[in-house]
Amino acid sequence: MKCISQAANYLNITYDDARSLFLKTFDISLTQFQSFQPNLVQVKYWQHVVSLLKLQIPINRILNRQFFWKNEFILSAFVLAPRFETEYIVKIALQIYNDKSPSQILDIGVGSGCILLSLAQKFYHAISTGVDISQYAIQNAAYNASLLKITCNLHHISYEKFLQNHKNDHFDLIICNPPYITNINDVHISAMYDPPIALFGNILTYIQIIQNLPSFCHFIAEVPVNLVVDIKSLITNYKIQVFNTNHDKIKILVITNINKS
Repeated sequence: MKCISQAANYLNITYDDARSLFLKTFDISLTQFQSFQPNLVQVKYWQHVVSLLKLQIPINRILNRQFFWKNEFILSAFVLAPRFETEYIVKIALQIYNDKSPSQILDIGVGSGCILLSLAQKFYHAISTGVDISQYAIQNAAYNASLLKITCNLHHISYEKFLQNHKNDHFDLIICNPPYITNINDVHISAMYDPPIALFGNILTYIQIIQNLPSFCHFIAEVPVNLVVDIKSLITNYKIQVFNTNHDKIKILVITNINKS
């Protein structure tokens, strides 16, 4: 297709890579592509997408959607775009519970809802709760939940207030992917389109969350490798495990309350 060849040359990528972007743009399969004849409006839209890609704007930000685990999620400009390494939170939670199901799940900093909804889809009997300080994130997560036909409780509230209000409650599984980047120079260009509130933080965020956790069985969080040792030193009376991800600078921390699990 001529417009794909032109895009490949313009972006200095292979035809196959350009075709993959084309398929993603119009949400069609390779089989559908064989008979797909874009009209003038679609060609103009494709040219617009290509021009934005040339500016190094990520395709998920152009299309406002991102695949995560087993579903595609709608992304607003106000939520973090999910990364592949974050899928390890879902993967490890499924391994921990195997054929069982937690009865209560809490996601601290729910964002687009990709982690919570991926787990809620599997653990459909669980009561799933997500909290976020951003009202736009809550709206985004609620929209994705409606698309997936998943019922969950979403609260526009800071995690500090929520944990204080629920300090006497119990959650079988608590998950968290907090902001942890301390240096703007560590931000990849693709992340420049993520909201700063979802990117920048430090070890104090982990300290505040861990020290104020309600009763739980398992706490699973994404952690940068440079903070693992310091965070582990804060934790007593719990079993701690650290798992690798596909990213050498990102780990998954699992804290297990052996008296509850």
